[in-house]
Amino acid sequence: MRLFLEFFIFELKFRFKTISTYVYFAIWFAFSFLCIASENFGPIAAGNGKVLLNGPYANIFNDVFSTFFGLIIIGAIFGTSILRDFQRDTTQILFTKPITKFGYLGGRWAGSLVTTAFAFSGLVFGELLGTLAPWADHTRIAPTHLLWYLQPFFSIVLVQIFFIGTIFFMVAALTRRIFIVYVQGAAFLILYLIGLGAFQATRATALFWPGVFDPVGVILNDSITRYWTVVEKNTLLYSWSLHAAGGVFFYNRALWIGVGFLCLGLLWKFFPMSLEALTARTSSKRARIALE
Repeated sequence: MRLFLEFFIFELKFRFKTISTYVYFAIWFAFSFLCIASENFGPIAAGNGKVLLNGPYANIFNDVFSTFFGLIIIGAIFGTSILRDFQRDTTQILFTKPITKFGYLGGRWAGSLVTTAFAFSGLVFGELLGTLAPWADHTRIAPTHLLWYLQPFFSIVLVQIFFIGTIFFMVAALTRRIFIVYVQGAAFLILYLIGLGAFQATRATALFWPGVFDPVGVILNDSITRYWTVVEKNTLLYSWSLHAAGGVFFYNRALWIGVGFLCLGLLWKFFPMSLEALTARTSSKRARIALE
């Protein structure tokens, strides 16, 4: 536990000294602020003019949108945290000392999780302050209900950060190549957009299983809210109940949280805690270059 805390605290100190952490926070703060302060900005702007800009449906949709297009940010934080040691050759020092797998991997992963959560918390602060903008259309802004902001953040944003970030972290740790991490993020983004377009072209009405298996939330949101009235969109949040919308939200969250834990298990099993194994690829490459 001592080593875990050392790596965890080191990761937080490093991240909160880095300007990019605050840039990411500012991006999501500005996005959510403008989604409420300006009725012509954001994914809800072109929708029904009676839907509250700070209501449950709007906050949910904005959070789904941000975590999807924030894939690169999640990858940048989780991926580089574990690759930093290999890029800077500090593994030569670290792995000559008696460090544990839990301390090293756990501390780096937990520090990345907290940092990413901080960056995306800009969504909540932006939403709250957006309601105070004097130029905003206050006919579409309801009195502040903290649950409307916090429940989507914890049940959507944090869950997305957990399992997507863990996948990035696992791939980075096992391949030790930043190129693969970013290609993975770009491929995920492109494939999801293609799949989403194909799904919408079918005009399917059976949305339970597509909603359960949706890793981002666009189809999940449609499967839950497709038949909601304006009043329901302005008052209801996603429910974890198995009786609400057939339990699609519960099963979706359970599935992808499970994927996150599976990736942690695979990382634990296959990550080698020896300097020889970790540097074998680099050593082989150097040997080939020397022979040439």
